[in-house]
Amino acid sequence: MEELGSVSAELWLAALSFGATQVLLYDEAVTPAQSRDTLQQQLAIAQAQLQGLGYPADAIHVLPVGTPAQGISPAPVMPLLTPATQGGMNDKRQQWRVALDHLYRFAPAMPASIALPAGAPFGTLVINKDSCTLCMACATICPFKAIEGGGNKPQLRFHPNHCVQCGLCATGCPEQAISLQPLYITDPEQRRLAQVLHEEPPFCCVQCGKPFGSQSAIKTMLSRLASHPMFQNPRALRRLEMCEDCRVMDVVQDPAAMG
Repeated sequence: MEELGSVSAELWLAALSFGATQVLLYDEAVTPAQSRDTLQQQLAIAQAQLQGLGYPADAIHVLPVGTPAQGISPAPVMPLLTPATQGGMNDKRQQWRVALDHLYRFAPAMPASIALPAGAPFGTLVINKDSCTLCMACATICPFKAIEGGGNKPQLRFHPNHCVQCGLCATGCPEQAISLQPLYITDPEQRRLAQVLHEEPPFCCVQCGKPFGSQSAIKTMLSRLASHPMFQNPRALRRLEMCEDCRVMDVVQDPAAMG
């Protein structure tokens, strides 16, 4: 290949899953600094995953710059395992996961999850439940649909298989209640299951009893608008605790509001 940085962890791990005893990365002085930095980041993630599964970290090894090209050969670092049979994949993330899933089948260790370095494209989210109001802003802006609401329930659901740890959810959260946690869930079945990160009982309309929001969202809204000039009338403030239908009916029956 023209440059060492043109391939990364998905190909290294695929080679190991196909039965390679070791992957050697031949670095050269002409490798751009940015490519070398990216390579080291990818290497740290892949080695963390290998070590977490009980494989030797030097199954993927970078040769020092200046190493003579003659006589280089991989060492028998990896244990013998049944070679993988998956075909070529254009999706790098999918190839990365499929290779690890194969290595997981024969792994000396099978932890539920593996902690990864910051910047890894796999992970979960940690929710501050005292701050989260279940406003669903995070679900709205997530480009990979890793976060979703609970339908008719005030609930935040998370799909770890979709999350790339881009951080948009944490940046866009109005309550700053989200933090990223880089890790890899090793069991492919568990990784495909949706997780409930946060939920609470619905808030019910004080007029008709219809559930229409989360309790924390209504509580936060009441607290923030209590000093607003439009809500100094107790009846106007109470309307915030009504569903959309009861709120409209109460407005048209309130002379002060109609005035």
